[in-house]
Amino acid sequence: MSRRPESFGKMRPEYARGMTIAFEFAGSVLLFWLAGRWVDGWLDTEPWFQIVGSLIGWGGGFAQVFYKAKRMEEAELASKERAQQK
Repeated sequence: MSRRPESFGKMRPEYARGMTIAFEFAGSVLLFWLAGRWVDGWLDTEPWFQIVGSLIGWGGGFAQVFYKAKRMEEAELASKERAQQK
């Protein structure tokens, strides 16, 4: 049998955070698109609210990814600063 490399499993929390952000982005687009589809069916205005819902989902998803990445970067910098002070 082959042995696993020493780095195996060390990056899993970062992968999990990345996948979480990706699914939240896709979920926001899907959720707002579905809401737009429902409104289109209710008002018989297809496809206008689907388009608007998708754009709102994209905008909200992008903002969420941007701010989460910014917080992650700030936490990483703070961690490095604490490590340097020791």
